[in-house]
Amino acid sequence: MRPSPSLAAPAPTSLWLPILVTVLAGAGFTVFKFVIISEIALNRASAEASLPFAWMRAFIDARPDVPLAEAVSQGLAATFTVGILAGFTVNAPLAGAWRVGPMFVLSATGMAIAGLLAIPGFLNPWFAALLMGLSYGTACAARGKSVPLLAAGTTRDATTVSGLINAGLVVGLLLGTILGSQLAVSFIGEPATSTTLASEKGRILDAKWLAHVIMAVGLGLTALLSLRLHIPDQTPVPFRDGLRDIFGVTMGMLRRHWALLVSGGIAWGICAAASLAVMIYGIQDLKIHQVTVSYLGVFVAVGAIVGNLVSGYFRSRIWIAAFLLGLATLVALFPYVVHNWWHGAIAMTLLGFLYMVPTNVIDARFLALAGREGKAGYGGTVFSMVHNVFILIVGTGLTILLFSGVVDSRTQFLILSGFTLVTLAIAMISPVRDKTEPIQS
Repeated sequence: MRPSPSLAAPAPTSLWLPILVTVLAGAGFTVFKFVIISEIALNRASAEASLPFAWMRAFIDARPDVPLAEAVSQGLAATFTVGILAGFTVNAPLAGAWRVGPMFVLSATGMAIAGLLAIPGFLNPWFAALLMGLSYGTACAARGKSVPLLAAGTTRDATTVSGLINAGLVVGLLLGTILGSQLAVSFIGEPATSTTLASEKGRILDAKWLAHVIMAVGLGLTALLSLRLHIPDQTPVPFRDGLRDIFGVTMGMLRRHWALLVSGGIAWGICAAASLAVMIYGIQDLKIHQVTVSYLGVFVAVGAIVGNLVSGYFRSRIWIAAFLLGLATLVALFPYVVHNWWHGAIAMTLLGFLYMVPTNVIDARFLALAGREGKAGYGGTVFSMVHNVFILIVGTGLTILLFSGVVDSRTQFLILSGFTLVTLAIAMISPVRDKTEPIQS
């Protein structure tokens, strides 16, 4: 029997470079997402033309009342997630065999290639989204793996390290939302108000391909920067051995830590679906400019970063329940209390804070336990896999409901609020800290 790998002995390790790479990888992924959404979702004629199956187009022709922009946006998000999950059987053994730096290099390179393949007329955008998800999944695994390793290398506790890494991810997603929206408006145009394929308003240059090239260059620079990542690692597990053991290790983690994985996974699913719901609601219902709506992400980031940094003070089930109950209430009320951009700014700040405090506590606890068991690499990948399963479940569920006309842009927030209550119920049986562990060191 192979000896269980152990965490490297604590050694001086810088946190700024892993955080910066996390920021850039998240930004690249989100830029791609919003460029694609702008190309094929925000104009109804483009959305109809992009649908991958003929029966979908026939259904839409017969049901012009269907909120197509919301349905296509959520469907694209689900496609990204399918790609991430498809790469699980490779990323899990890869995380055990490779260091964090090379994993980020591979991920950024793959995302750059997917971005170039998505240039209009070159490859079906839905397939390009699948490839982007496949590549980004490697970055997700690397990010999760890095938390216990950085905690050992910096002598910080896992909750603090996870909070800093998650804060970097939030900043990256924010930057990607703003940059992606700005690139879309500059090279594609603002959302059309009629059935035309595109609107020239706001466009400075008719060159959709340029948005993709700029994105690919940024991801290429991220790959180069990742070459400088040197994080103390566990004893590597050969790729072939890891591939052979993947099922048993994964099932073991799911059996031991299912409550942490499921509650954290549903929370991330809510986050992914809500971010798209808010953006489309702001554009379609509140008639706010696309780039202006994207700046609401600044307020989400502020709330989420503060939530990450203070989450160590709230490592108890009672606090987690309180934050999740507040989140469920605010999500349900969002379309009824937000009537302009300033209302949205206040609500999004609260949403970011209420979401990230309990989520970081749950995520950090699982990653710390995986590192304690000597399986930081597998832990990061299983962590990513379960999260994306629930991102897919939540996103696909909303897509089906929206596409079928069962819910509209307002009632989708009630569905997300219900998912939050499910998260709360499962979190109540999650072991968020050791019995003898202080709330904050």
